[in-house]
Amino acid sequence: ASPFGDDSQGEAWPTDSGFEADQDRENITKTSTLPSDSTPRVTSLAVDEGSMQHKLIELTDLCTKLQRQQAEMASKINAQELEISQLKGRV
Repeated sequence: ASPFGDDSQGEAWPTDSGFEADQDRENITKTSTLPSDSTPRVTSLAVDEGSMQHKLIELTDLCTKLQRQQAEMASKINAQELEISQLKGRV
């Protein structure tokens, strides 16, 4: 007899439930010995956090630079307004 059942009856796979139970046990064993995927997530989160920290520093630096430029522009505008007032006073 064929280990895969009687081909004349159209059976292609064994129907023994013991075989299926053995397969289930093997799958459980293989799955339980696989490394946990939580470590890559933690590593990924740490990388993301580092990247976000770097972006935050870049944005803070940009904001500081823009604030300085705005202050310089405001100072120049005030100086120009004062100069215009003085010139108008002469005329």
